[in-house]
Amino acid sequence: MTDAITSVVIAIAIPLVFWWLARKYPSPELLKDGPGLEELGPKYRKWELVLVAVYIVLWLPVSAALYAPLHFVAEWRAHLMQTDSLTFVFYMDGAALWLPAFFMALLVSSVLLTPLLKIVLKERYAEFERYSALRHGFDQRRVMKGFSIAICAACALSVYAFFDAYLVASPGELRVNTLFGSERRYAYGDISEIVTAPALIAPNGNTVYRRVSVVKFKDGSAYSTDNMPEHELGDRSRADLIHFILRQSGLSPTEKVVFQRGEL
Repeated sequence: MTDAITSVVIAIAIPLVFWWLARKYPSPELLKDGPGLEELGPKYRKWELVLVAVYIVLWLPVSAALYAPLHFVAEWRAHLMQTDSLTFVFYMDGAALWLPAFFMALLVSSVLLTPLLKIVLKERYAEFERYSALRHGFDQRRVMKGFSIAICAACALSVYAFFDAYLVASPGELRVNTLFGSERRYAYGDISEIVTAPALIAPNGNTVYRRVSVVKFKDGSAYSTDNMPEHELGDRSRADLIHFILRQSGLSPTEKVVFQRGEL
């Protein structure tokens, strides 16, 4: 049911977005004399399909090329935070950094394809631009400029947030930093309780069976393993981390049946 509603919303939203863009940023080509859509359509409709196909094919390798340096920097920063082999360092990588790379690839792929299309079409490129403008009805250069600024800003912000989210558990202290948060440092004596459960209640009300632990501190704050970064330099698990914290703090875990909504 949810998927059907989502499909209907998307089907309605996309034409509305194009209609709004055409009203907000009308294409200058609409005011110029020249061949109409009826004449240009048969000539360039196939080129538009080819362009979309190449764009999709290019998207994945460009995403991978953008992800590679992000992965390198994330791993390098994690190594800087690891003072010895006993220290756990959990940091953001994988899907978290693929996300901004994926969206930046939208922009970069388009930038790469434009000069290629100019080379292939040569003097016909201006005519293809007119066809595209008449078909969509909005000024693609102005829209692309705003789109580029929005994508770059969002990707820069997300990369900063992901790089700044980590957990470091050394033999002497625990350092935690959440998304858009600031680093907090705790001695193991600052831990008041470690609560663990084999399941949790998801926001939709379903019971999800996975081991989750919450480290509670004497200042009233808490840190959940359900919201922490997934990657660890030594490929150790969250269970290994909790065992390490229990050993360093001298505490025994408090076992629950399930974490309710709002407890994590």
